[in-house]
Amino acid sequence: MAVLYDILLIVAMLLFSIGKVIDKKLLHSIPSIQFTLLTFLVDFAVVFPLVFFIELPSFPALALIALVAALSWITENLFYRGVQLDELSRVSPFEKFTVLFAILFGFLFLNERLGAFQYLGAFTLVAGGFLISFEKPINHIGSFLLHNKGIFFVLLSSIMSGIINFFSKFILDLFVGFMALLFFRKLFSALIALPLARKPIALKKWGIFTVSKVLAMAGMLLYFFVLSKQELSLTVPFLAIQPLFIAFLGKHFLDEKVKLLRILGLILIGAGYILVKIV
Repeated sequence: MAVLYDILLIVAMLLFSIGKVIDKKLLHSIPSIQFTLLTFLVDFAVVFPLVFFIELPSFPALALIALVAALSWITENLFYRGVQLDELSRVSPFEKFTVLFAILFGFLFLNERLGAFQYLGAFTLVAGGFLISFEKPINHIGSFLLHNKGIFFVLLSSIMSGIINFFSKFILDLFVGFMALLFFRKLFSALIALPLARKPIALKKWGIFTVSKVLAMAGMLLYFFVLSKQELSLTVPFLAIQPLFIAFLGKHFLDEKVKLLRILGLILIGAGYILVKIV
């Protein structure tokens, strides 16, 4: 079954990547907050059929899922804002810094010990990030900050994503199945969106937007399914291949210039991500 799970995870990463490339095209004409709002409303419409296959979770589980939904709002908006400000293949690798922040928090607040692989992985992640951040000409600190605003937004998003992953795994282990988690997470996110959906939404390509969300939802279903069947440490490392898919798709469909320095940075971030997950 391990090989089957690996194949499913690779398919999930490809679906995620295609969805993000479509999102990047659409984000040229709509504010990130409106895009986040639409995302959660359409996501819930896509997962609504799951209502016939799930049971109502306990109140503690619903409370935790509501918390995850609220955090998801912050995470998604930060990420989309970062994508608006820079090339997708340049900022998306910094999503993988989630694992670095998780290790840092565990070391600082939970007295967790780090092994040699974790130290090496953390160093490799940061080195890859520096290669990408210094890809553009840097004359002074001001130009560095100007050229990397998108990266900073995605880094903030990755911090929030690390917290979400922790709570999601906790909920899956103790309370509900992956379909119930997905359904109620999207339900609470949509409920948060409803009060904000008052102003007209300036989105013309609704069909393409819906396709993007369906692909992303299919990828998430596959990811949660595998996560519910095996350990987190065997599942999460596959997220490291997503930036490589995005770099390939970005070059061919977004006309992004993926130079050697960016490719090296992508490889280092992917390798570092896998290293820090080795127990």
